[in-house]
Amino acid sequence: MPFVLICGRPSTGKTKIALDLQAYFTAKKHEVILINEENLGMKRKEIYKDIDSEKAMRTTLRDSVVRHLSKNTIVILDSVNGIKGFRYEIFCSVREVSTSYCVVYCDFPIEKTREWNEKRLKKQEEKIDIENQNQNQNENQNQNQNQQNFLIQNFDNYPSEIFEELSSRFEEPQSKNKWDSPLFLINEENETLEMESIEQALFSKNSQLKPTKATQIKRQTDSSFLYQEDKILQEMALQFFSAQKNAIKGDIITLDDKITNQKRKISFLK
Repeated sequence: MPFVLICGRPSTGKTKIALDLQAYFTAKKHEVILINEENLGMKRKEIYKDIDSEKAMRTTLRDSVVRHLSKNTIVILDSVNGIKGFRYEIFCSVREVSTSYCVVYCDFPIEKTREWNEKRLKKQEEKIDIENQNQNQNENQNQNQNQQNFLIQNFDNYPSEIFEELSSRFEEPQSKNKWDSPLFLINEENETLEMESIEQALFSKNSQLKPTKATQIKRQTDSSFLYQEDKILQEMALQFFSAQKNAIKGDIITLDDKITNQKRKISFLK
């Protein structure tokens, strides 16, 4: 089923867009999986504290996407996704399973997003109780609004230094890039996402990506490879230590050709 990648600098409303998309497609009886740092239990202060932690975070996000891609599920990835190489990796993973793909880019001036981020940090520090704000609404609307308010105002927000760092090195998506296309923009001129356009891009007749040899993962070895490898290593060790017992300094120790000259078919991606 289709995949939606949401990207944008910190505090540009990505999670609200993700929740809106999730609600829209759920109402149409689709199974929807929303993936982001919060759902995976990751804290922004920790995952963006250094390069290694950030790389580990991206690996976790990618693995979660790959795990949920299927014919029966719409997957939405909600994160900064500011590295074009990472977006390309995700694109290849989606193309590999022959499903459709689109990118939603939340593009707002940094002055405005910085102001939004500071407001969120302030609200987080004040620990505002959001859950009691919509008591007069019906149960479903109340639950949905509380969920959005909680995620937007009370979750683990971006510390100021992390906000500036991520904003400064964000690589904007370009519609000319196949991994950034089709591209839908959310900005000051158009703050509302056209759900019907997203739906058409994902479910139109020719929307499915076609895998190429470069993106098709081929099993290079049979299921017993690890067992055979371990067995050979043990035999090599036994022969080595056995020969070492009778050897003197300067002797050349050789191993059985059956062990050292293993033949296995391999193939190369073209």
